[in-house]
Amino acid sequence: MIKELVPNFKKDSRQLIASKSITLFGLGVTLFFTMYSYFFNNSILLYVDLFLLLLLFITTLIMKKRNIYLLGKIALIIMLAGVFILIYANNGMGLVFAWSFIATKFIIIIFGYKRGLIYSFLFNIAIFVLMYKYIGEAITSSGYVRFISISITLTIIAFAYEYSIDNTIKRLHKIQANLEETIKIDSLTNIFNRRYFDTIFPQQIKISKRNNKYLALTMIDIDNFKSYNDTYGHQAGDEVLKSVAQSFKSSLKRPDDYVFRLGGEEFGVLYQLNKKENALVVANKICKNIERLKIAHSENSVSPFVTVSIGVHIVKPQDKHDCDDIYKIADDALYVAKQNGKNRVEEL
Repeated sequence: MIKELVPNFKKDSRQLIASKSITLFGLGVTLFFTMYSYFFNNSILLYVDLFLLLLLFITTLIMKKRNIYLLGKIALIIMLAGVFILIYANNGMGLVFAWSFIATKFIIIIFGYKRGLIYSFLFNIAIFVLMYKYIGEAITSSGYVRFISISITLTIIAFAYEYSIDNTIKRLHKIQANLEETIKIDSLTNIFNRRYFDTIFPQQIKISKRNNKYLALTMIDIDNFKSYNDTYGHQAGDEVLKSVAQSFKSSLKRPDDYVFRLGGEEFGVLYQLNKKENALVVANKICKNIERLKIAHSENSVSPFVTVSIGVHIVKPQDKHDCDDIYKIADDALYVAKQNGKNRVEEL
C-alpha cells in the first residue's frame, strides 16, 4: 500500500519531540543548577533556580495530558526567562548567556521557522541589550561582538535548516498525495480501479447505514465486447472503454457517486439514495446514455451501437451488510440482464 511507499512525514511530530525535549531538558538543567547552587552556598542563584524548577514542574503536571505543544512553548518561555534572570542575578558573570545558543534552535522548531525566526531575533536582541551593560566588567568588547556574531549565525543556520526541512516535508506530502491518487485510478479509463473499490465499498455500506439511506451497487458489462475487439481491434476497444467510463462519470455527478473499472469490460457503480425506486432510474439512465454515444458495433446482436447490460442490487439500511454477498447478488443480476437479451437493467 501507499504507506509503505512513502513514510508519513509530519512537521508536527518534530514539534512534539522538541516540546517534550525542552520540557525534560528544562527540568533536568534547573534541577542540576539548583543542586549546584545549594552545594556551593549561592543563595541568590539557589532561589532563582528553585523558583524556575518549581514553575516548570507545576506547569508540566498541569499541561502534560492536555497539550504537549503548549507545554513545550511554556517550558521554553520559562527557560528563556530563566536565562535573563540568571544573567541579571549573576551580574553577567559566567557563561549563562551561552544558553541562548541552545534556545535559538528550540524557538524555531517549536514556533515554526517563520514566527520562530522573529521570536529568536527578538530574544537575541534582548540578550544583546542586557549583556551590553556588562561590557568592560564581565565581558570584553571583542567578546560581546563574538557573542552577537555567534548568536546571529546560529539563528540563521537554524532558520535555514528548518526551512529546508519544512519544504522537504511539503514535497514529500505532495509526492504521497500523487501516489495515493495514482494507485486508486485505472490508468486507461481514468476512473477508480478495483483496488479502490475494495477499499471504499465497505466504507460506503457503513455510511449509508449510518445515514439511513439505500445503497445501490450497480454492475455493468459492455455487450459483446470480445466481438468488438475482434472486429475493430484492441486499440479501438480501449477507446470504447474510455468513452464508456466518461459516460458513466457524466451520468453520476454527485460527490458520493463512485464509478469503478473492476476489470476488462466490467464496471461498477456505487451511489446512495433516499428512495429505493430511484436506483433503477439512475441505472436506466446510465444504460441509455451509452447507446446514445452511437459508437458503431456491427457485431452487437441487440443494437448497431455499443450497449451495456446492468445488474443492480439495492442495500437497505436494515439489511445484512456483507460485502461478498452484496457483490454476488449484483453480479447475479448482471447475469440475468445478459440472459434476458442484454442492453437492459435487472434488479435482484
